[in-house]
Amino acid sequence: SGSFSAGLFPEEIAWTAAGQQILAGFVSDSSSGTVTVFDAAGQVLETIFLPDPFEFGSCFPFGVVAAPDQERVYVGTLDGSGNIYALDTATLEVREDETLNVPGGHGRLAFFGRTLVVPVTEYDPSFTSSEARVVFVDPAHPFSALTVPIPSGATFPSAQDVAVRCDGRVFLAGVFLGARIHVLDARTPSYVGWFPSTTSGGLHQGLALSSHGLLAVADYASEEIAFVDWWTEQGLDLVDHTALPDVHSDPEELVFSKDGEKLWAICNG
Repeated sequence: SGSFSAGLFPEEIAWTAAGQQILAGFVSDSSSGTVTVFDAAGQVLETIFLPDPFEFGSCFPFGVVAAPDQERVYVGTLDGSGNIYALDTATLEVREDETLNVPGGHGRLAFFGRTLVVPVTEYDPSFTSSEARVVFVDPAHPFSALTVPIPSGATFPSAQDVAVRCDGRVFLAGVFLGARIHVLDARTPSYVGWFPSTTSGGLHQGLALSSHGLLAVADYASEEIAFVDWWTEQGLDLVDHTALPDVHSDPEELVFSKDGEKLWAICNG
């Protein structure tokens, strides 16, 4: 155990591996506009500076995910450029010739096979409304990207996180999308429907799938974590974080242990 310094406002970690061996971790540093790379021993290997096309001081990297072949790590952004940067895991450099452009701001990313699954929030030019959608794109064929809109009657819906089941069923969590988990099919790609999140707040930022068939949903408004059977899509139980001694816990990101026996919740409060 231990710690190391990353950039300002670290958001998410992605891992590369060879079989069961962890090779490196990649941390998106939002306010710094960098990605901190570290090895399995927790030693920092490199700080990768991402492009800043609008000269905001950062492109605000957020979601980060390793490709199935482990040769690239993809980093989404929130600066409005729509750029998703490809990092070469061997040289630890930005491959600007492989930059993907998916208009809007990107949530947490995932892969289904070779397809990158991107939750997207796009605001209108005057910032008076937004649209939530999921974009499916093969990085090797970026011009064949397919976009699936997410239905919402809200003014500012936002797609935040996706969890992808082995058969291509995609679960989507978001903000102002109702107390619902939306369901898509990555194989088609298409919108399938939704089921109740069973939480009372309806502001979801984190999802996780376990090896035991559980879907966990974090609701930072009600400070609840719901457990859902991922096959029947029926709610099983709720954990109420308001019982904790903190004034607010604000659970945001979730991750199951590999054996599915434990769930870690990252709380912003």
